[in-house]
Amino acid sequence: MTSLVKIFTLLTLVFCHFSQAKERPEATGRMREVFNSLMNLQTYIVSEERFRDPKNRSVIEKDLKTLNQVKHAFPKKMLDEEPGLAAIAKLYSEYISDTHLQFSKGNVDYARNRLRTVSAFCLNCHTRVTTEKSFVDFQNRLEKGDFSLFEKAEMAAATRQFDKAISQYRELLSVPPKNEWGVIQYSRALRHAINVAVRVKKDPDLSQEILDQVSKMKDLPEFVQDYVVQWKKEVAVWKSEKKEEEVKGAKAIAKARTLIETATSAQAFPADENSDISLLRATHYLHEALDEKPNSDDRAEALYLLGMAYQVLQDPMLWELDTIYYESCIREKPHSDLSKKCYRRYSDRLYLGYTGSGGTYIPESELKKLVELRKLAN
Repeated sequence: MTSLVKIFTLLTLVFCHFSQAKERPEATGRMREVFNSLMNLQTYIVSEERFRDPKNRSVIEKDLKTLNQVKHAFPKKMLDEEPGLAAIAKLYSEYISDTHLQFSKGNVDYARNRLRTVSAFCLNCHTRVTTEKSFVDFQNRLEKGDFSLFEKAEMAAATRQFDKAISQYRELLSVPPKNEWGVIQYSRALRHAINVAVRVKKDPDLSQEILDQVSKMKDLPEFVQDYVVQWKKEVAVWKSEKKEEEVKGAKAIAKARTLIETATSAQAFPADENSDISLLRATHYLHEALDEKPNSDDRAEALYLLGMAYQVLQDPMLWELDTIYYESCIREKPHSDLSKKCYRRYSDRLYLGYTGSGGTYIPESELKKLVELRKLAN
């Protein structure tokens, strides 16, 4: 099982603002401690059996406690320097505290799903852009453990060993799936390989190679074949674009906005995944823009656009990333046109998520938050 989505957003905002902040050593020490605990948890998150094993309970609980300490990494002065960061840090703290509480009560599957989302959020920050840092010290534990090739690829990507991850994903993609679970894993390996090639490597040629490899495979499900055909078209457009100098700040947000508008206009339905390449490219520009410490207006727009992108770039086995970005947007720039847009999208997603054949049932805690966010947005 992979580890990529909803907390991937709250921590992305916290980690992304400070993971590379050399001028803030008081934050990076604690952040490293938190990130190490996140890495420790990967060996359990990727395996349902390992996460449920009572022998691992104390280790998991210890790392959960460490994750919950991230709110203490930022002195008040730092929080004051970043509009909206205090609210975002509080959101993260509440999310982790609830996860820890539910794990202690024995709601193991619930806690694991939440941690997978948290991991996705945190590691999304660490995989959104390339840096020199690679957590190779994690390799010994990985090699000694009883992990599948897919799990190794996931953890290689999580620890910034991107070349190794791509190699392992491509090894997985060279073997056709044999059963229903194999189909799910194959499609996820394809998505994650493309994610690294597009968002991290920013390499249309590598993306093309991966898609060409998969297109030569026989007996793949029709939906996988359809994605490959469409994504190859997107890559062709990408390759035809004039090479540009590094885009940063407001220009990066503008570039992302154009990519998202093009992608959404081509959608046949709201969750249409045929434009994922463009959306992945957009998320790269947006995470880059956030890392540049933009003013509050630009940051709020970046959060809004990230919500739009991740609303389509969803992993159905994980929790939603987009709603956290929308919520962060509201808290970043309350009582603004952007916060109103984010609130509308947030509320739409909430009602949709809690509506089924028996009608709509929204937990009281979610309704309270919805009321709070409406007041902040209007």
